[in-house]
Amino acid sequence: MNDARSGDHVLTSLLTSRTGGPAPPLKIGLTIIPIGSIDSSTRVATLSGTVTCSESTDGDVEVWGELRQRVDRTLIRGFFRTQFTVPCGGEWSATVEGDNGVFIPGRALVRAVAVGHFFSSCDYMQTSAHITLRFAPTAV
Repeated sequence: MNDARSGDHVLTSLLTSRTGGPAPPLKIGLTIIPIGSIDSSTRVATLSGTVTCSESTDGDVEVWGELRQRVDRTLIRGFFRTQFTVPCGGEWSATVEGDNGVFIPGRALVRAVAVGHFFSSCDYMQTSAHITLRFAPTAV
């Protein structure tokens, strides 16, 4: 029989024989560091944070999202995406370029999502945070 149930049974049997029991559910955690930097010459912002996982993943963990900042009457927006390879967890960082203008020092909003996979288990975490953007120190 070649239906979804038989496929699930094979996967469950494989996981049971490999791990001694069903795979534990994956739990993802995501944080955003409240200070971001801006390159003074390009006006590209750099955001960072941490990702935690309850298990090592069998694939990449992706973090993607959006940075928004009101500059005068314009809402500047930019999108980012970055990924981890196994094992899961650690610091993430991403660069963001404004789609309709440039980011400036000041308050901004980050919305982010992290997604990971562990065998047949998948989890994601959404978070948002107001951050402060500052010019990055210039290299001498």
